[in-house]
Amino acid sequence: MNTNTVNHTGNGQTLIGAWNQKSQQCQFVAEVFDHAFSPTHWHSNIQQALWTKLVINCAINPLTAILDCRNGQLTNEEYRAQLTGIVDEAVFCANFDGVKLEASTMLDTVVNVAQSTAQNYSSMHQDIYNKRQSEIDFINGYVVNIAAKNKIDVPNNLSLYQKVKQIEASWSHHD
Repeated sequence: MNTNTVNHTGNGQTLIGAWNQKSQQCQFVAEVFDHAFSPTHWHSNIQQALWTKLVINCAINPLTAILDCRNGQLTNEEYRAQLTGIVDEAVFCANFDGVKLEASTMLDTVVNVAQSTAQNYSSMHQDIYNKRQSEIDFINGYVVNIAAKNKIDVPNNLSLYQKVKQIEASWSHHD
C-alpha cells in the first residue's frame, strides 16, 4: 500500500471546526475535505460536536464491551436507567466544561445511534474481544478526570472505566 494514500473506510459525515479564534478563518478546509471525504461539514462549535460524540461513546462503547453484545441490545428497556445515569453524568461534566448539552436530548441521541448501528459491534467491544487495549482512558476516563478535578461524583462512568480496566489488566495475568 502506498504510504501517501488515505483509505476511507467509514460511512457518515466528517465534521471539522475551529479550535481557537485564529482557526475560525479556515472554513474553506471543509470544502477541500469534502472532495475526498464526502460529506464534510464545518461545525461552528466543534467542542459541542466533540462532547456529543464523547457522550455517545461513553454510553455505548464500554457497555457493549462489558456485556459482549452488539450496539442494538442497549436499546432494551433493561439498560435505560444505566444509559440515563451515564449520559446525565457526562452531560453534567460537559456543561461544567463550558459545553451546553441537554441530558434528555443526548439520551435520545444515544438510543438513536444504538438503533441505527444495531448490528454493529462497537470499537471498544472489538478491542476487548480481541484483547487489545481499548480507548477507555480517552472516553469514560476523560469524564472521570474532569469530574475528579471539579469534585463531581460520576459513579456510572467510574464503574464502567474500572470494569474495562479490570478486563484489560486480567489479560496480562492469564496469557
